[in-house]
Amino acid sequence: MLLLLSLLGTAPAKAPPPFEGVLHVEATIEQVGAVKSHVLVRRNGDSRVDTAGGGVDAQVSMLRWHDQPARVVQLLHDEKQWVELSAEAVGASLPEGPPELPKTIDVKRIGRERVSGVMTEHVQLREVPSGAVIDVWLTPDIVVEGAFTLIAPEIGNDQRFGDALVRRGFGGYPMKAISNEAGHVITVTTVKVERKKLADDAFEVPKGYTKTAPPKAADDAEAKPPPPRGEENGSR
Repeated sequence: MLLLLSLLGTAPAKAPPPFEGVLHVEATIEQVGAVKSHVLVRRNGDSRVDTAGGGVDAQVSMLRWHDQPARVVQLLHDEKQWVELSAEAVGASLPEGPPELPKTIDVKRIGRERVSGVMTEHVQLREVPSGAVIDVWLTPDIVVEGAFTLIAPEIGNDQRFGDALVRRGFGGYPMKAISNEAGHVITVTTVKVERKKLADDAFEVPKGYTKTAPPKAADDAEAKPPPPRGEENGSR
């Protein structure tokens, strides 16, 4: 399927400082419905994604750290459990697309539009010959590296679309993105942007949570939540 993830990380030449705060994101996915997420991002690249459907309290969170790129920790709040994953395993769980065929990406500037109060550049990408379309609304004022990897990893990744944007001089954070392939539509919108300092404990496993085995993996050993980062192996 067409993937939106690669449209991120294309910051302009003179980008503002990396974003720190909370991005309130709403996604509408065919056959899944509405999914709401709070994406917490620190300037150093640490991130936490709290996700739930229908506006209820967060059911699942994903923690990632800039200095441990291969590591992902999943928090299961209802069960008060945590699962040690890897970025590779998370990527492998995404659906595979069709076999690659020679394709061309057409890029068209639509115009400037406001999304959730933020001025953006509306750009449309069309894949030839499939006719699949991705519309993105980009702003250079929010710098979040690999944002869609945090916001909607189920959408997938295809670097060709990001490369096509860069070649045409477009970049920035997508306040909104709509993918339409063969009538299968995915819409992801950042509905609110909060710039604020985030507490360290937002990026730690909560006290009282116990470790459980990842799906399809055996791990019978008792485990405690990982120590605060910086105390592992005596260094950060």
